[in-house]
Amino acid sequence: LKVRFDDVDTDKDGKISKDEAITFVQTKADERAEKLFLKLDSNKDGFLTVDDIKKKTVNNIEETTEEEDL
Repeated sequence: LKVRFDDVDTDKDGKISKDEAITFVQTKADERAEKLFLKLDSNKDGFLTVDDIKKKTVNNIEETTEEEDL
């Protein structure tokens, strides 16, 4: 808990301000969005298309079904 608190408390004053909290949440959201984008961009062209998303969705369904068959 202390480590996470210290990550958010960027000015190290022992308190988390609203701005620090917002910055932390935005940073985490940006990181997650980047990871998701990279996973979905199946042809790695830097863009997402309906086909990219469909491919990933179909692959996830197939993987889940295969795991259930085990």
